[in-house]
Formats: sequence, structure tokens, C-alpha cells
Amino acid sequence: MLKQNKVRKSFLFVHLKAGHFFTLLFLSLLLFFGFSFQAKASELFIGEYSGSAIKGADLDGSNLQNVVTGLSSPFALAVDSTNSKIYWADYGTNLIQRSNLNGSGVETLITAATGGLINTWGIDLDVSGGKMYFTDFSGSFIKRANLDGSSIEALTIAGGTPFAYSLDLDLTNDKIYWVENAGKIRRANLDGSGAEDLITTGLSNPADIAVDAAGGKFYWTDRGAHTLKRANLDGSNIEDLTPAGLSIPYGLDLDLVAGKIYVTSDGENKVRRLNLDGSGVEDIITAGLGNVGQIALLESAPAPEPITLFLLGSALLGLFPFRKKHITS
Repeated sequence: MLKQNKVRKSFLFVHLKAGHFFTLLFLSLLLFFGFSFQAKASELFIGEYSGSAIKGADLDGSNLQNVVTGLSSPFALAVDSTNSKIYWADYGTNLIQRSNLNGSGVETLITAATGGLINTWGIDLDVSGGKMYFTDFSGSFIKRANLDGSSIEALTIAGGTPFAYSLDLDLTNDKIYWVENAGKIRRANLDGSGAEDLITTGLSNPADIAVDAAGGKFYWTDRGAHTLKRANLDGSNIEDLTPAGLSIPYGLDLDLVAGKIYVTSDGENKVRRLNLDGSGVEDIITAGLGNVGQIALLESAPAPEPITLFLLGSALLGLFPFRKKHITS
């Protein structure tokens, strides 16, 4: 009888043995749970201007904690999820600063001397373009600078920006949307050109604005009228989404993946969450807050679907031959 040693390298989808299947299954589950534990979907940050702190919490409002303390009156917030940074404007010191998401590494980027800041109530980021945009309320300017605070410029906007309060960027269409405390909502191109009036009536003291470009809507709070509303991107079709009891709403941000609005209620010292159509109102933070300003969400890439991880595991296993098997014939 002739004995031959034949080395067979079995690859997945060519000759899948039971042992190989369970190895693949184990690897896929390991990857799945690894991503689940490592990747946090998102987090929210709140400017607590009476408590001189920036606070953080989970999206459901749990695990409320101080992130940055020892400030004066932090109000306006923006999050750079690409570089894991929080930016804020402190109207008590007229500073724009940033830190890591855990509050470490605080940097002062713009001061009253370098940026001419007097009461900045709004800030947003164009991370891919390397710019921050912010309001100068008392100076009635919208300005922008590099993310490190350098190269500050005041945008030239037709009609001016009297008492520009807060702003949001629509980077899909290269637009700035902002609210003016005098009672207007406007937009312009990122360089300040092409300014348009969107809403000029029915406003008391609009406080914050958030744009859903894909959904064709922008949302705003009005602290004077105690309302939360939305309209089409051109200002038409205004809808009132105000939840019962909302008092002095300031901050506003959108979780477009989950279809949620987050709003701070300064008169109630709480944070509320509701669906984009105004339904499903929840009080998610009702204790542990003083006077609250803006709110900003950090969104991370979601954990991959199990089928994606299964295929990834398949690809990894396909890179390596299984052990040699000696066959006697």
C-alpha cells in the first residue's frame, strides 16, 4: 500500500470543515463584542453657565458628570468628533477654548484682545475645511477662524448681522444659518455672500438653530416665546413642535441617526428629548443642572452589523491556511 502525504490548504467557501466554521463564528462574535464595548454611539455635552462647567452625559441622560470645571460662564458649544475635541465660548471671560472630550488639555484659542469678542453665543465647526464659525453678539458680526484660533476674519454679509445670536452650518450645501436676537432667521454662503432672509415675522428672541439638510428642515428655539419650531430650508411651512411646559429654551441639537431633537430648558433646568416631528417627549435630565445654555452631541461610527463582521472574519481566515492534514491512501 502506497502512503502519500498530501498537504491540502482548505480555504473558507472552498472546503469548510465544522471546526473551521466554529472558529469563524467565534472570531466574528469576538469582533462584534469588541466593537460593541469599544465604540460608544454618541454623547451629549451641556454648557452649564451658572455652574461654570461643561457637563457630559449619555444620550439617555444617564451618567451626568462634570467634564470641564473652573470656567466662568460657558454657553456656546460645538464638538469635533474627528479629533475628539469640545469647543466652547465663555461669555463671562470672552474666550473661545477647547479641550479633549474628557476635559483634559484645555487650550485658549481666541481672546477678546485677539478676536474682539463681546458675548459669543454661538459656535460651529467645519472640521474638513479647518474652520470654526462664531457670533459676536455685541459687535453684530459673524466671524470665522482656523480651528487653532488663527486667521480670524469678520464675514461681510449684506444687510449686516445685528445681534447675531447663534448659528449652525449646513456643510452639504455650504451655508450658514443664524438667528438674530432682533427677530430674524437668515442664511448665507460660508464666505458670507448670498445672504437671504428666511423668517422675519413671528419671532421674539430666537436663541439657537440646527439644520437637517437631508431632511430639508431647520429647527430653532425662541426663548422669548418659549417655543420650539421648524421650517423648510427656505423658511416656508413653519411647524410648532413645542412640548408642554417648555420654559426659556436655549440649546438645540439633532441626532439625525436616531431621529431625535435635544433641547435645553433653562427655565426648568432640564434637558428634553423628542422625535423630529415633536412627538415622544422625554425628560432625560431633570436634576443636577443649574442654568443651562447650549447642548452638543458627539456622534461616533456605529458598531458594524453582525453580517459585516462575519464577512470580515471570513476574509481574515482566508488570509491564513488551515493546518496541514496528512491523508493516507
